[in-house]
Amino acid sequence: MKVRTFCFFAILWCFSCSPGPKKVSGPSHLEYRIDSLVLGTAEEDGLDFFVEDIYIEDSSTLGRAIQKQIQEHLVQNNVNFDDEFQTYQSLFIGLKNERESLENDGFADLSPWELNQGVKVYLNENGLFGLQSYHSSYTGGAHPNTYSSCLLFRLSDGAELQIDSLLMPGEKEAFKSLAEAKFRLQNQMGEKENLNDAGYWFEGNNFHLSNHIRYQKEGLSIYYNPYEIGPYSMGPIEIFIPYNEVVEIIRPEYRFNTGDNISA
Repeated sequence: MKVRTFCFFAILWCFSCSPGPKKVSGPSHLEYRIDSLVLGTAEEDGLDFFVEDIYIEDSSTLGRAIQKQIQEHLVQNNVNFDDEFQTYQSLFIGLKNERESLENDGFADLSPWELNQGVKVYLNENGLFGLQSYHSSYTGGAHPNTYSSCLLFRLSDGAELQIDSLLMPGEKEAFKSLAEAKFRLQNQMGEKENLNDAGYWFEGNNFHLSNHIRYQKEGLSIYYNPYEIGPYSMGPIEIFIPYNEVVEIIRPEYRFNTGDNISA
C-alpha cells in the first residue's frame, strides 16, 4: 500500500511540475532600422517617389532570408504593372519611362504622379516579427490607389505565418464566425441581415476573412483594403478582436505571457 501511495504521488508530482507549452526556438526579436529614400520629384521628374524602407540588421542566414522576403513584398506591392520589379530603382525607372511614353503619345498635360510607401513594425518579440506597410500611388484618374499589407514572420526559421498557422487545428471556422460577429456589431448590422444589401461586396453574400492580419498583445486585427469588400468610398475596413477573446484558439507557442497581455 505504501509503495502504491508513493508511486501515485510521484506521478502526480511529475505532471504538476511539467513545463507549459514549449515556445518555438530562435531569437526573440530582430534588430532593424527604417530609412527614407527619395528617387524623384514632381518638379524634376514629374513623379514624386518617396518610400520608407526597412533593413534587418542581422547578417545571419535567418536575417538575410527575412530581409529578402520583405524587400520583394514591399517593392511588388507599390504598383499594379505587368512587369515585376526587384528594386525601388528599377520601379522608379519603370514609372518614369511609362510617364514619358504617355507624354510622347500626346498626353502633355499629365498631372504629377506620386508613389509613397510607409512601414511600421507592430510586433517584435515572443519569437515573432510583424510588419505593416502602407502604399499610395497616383498615375492619373479620380483618386490615388491605396493599399496596406501585413506580414508576420516566425523567427525560428523565417517562415511567414498566415491565419491558419496561428490558430489551433480545426478552429478557423470558429474564428471566422467570431470575426463576422464583430464585423456586424461594429457596423450595427443584425445577425441575419444581408451583407451585400448594406453595400458590401462579399461573394455569394458570404462573409470571408482577408489575408491581411495583424497579431499582437492587444489582439488580432483583420484588414480589408479599398475595393476588397466594398467601394473605394468606404475606405479600408478593419475588424479588431481583443486578445482575451482569441487566446484559447491561438496555438500555444504563439501566445503571449498572461502578465504581458494588454486587454482592449
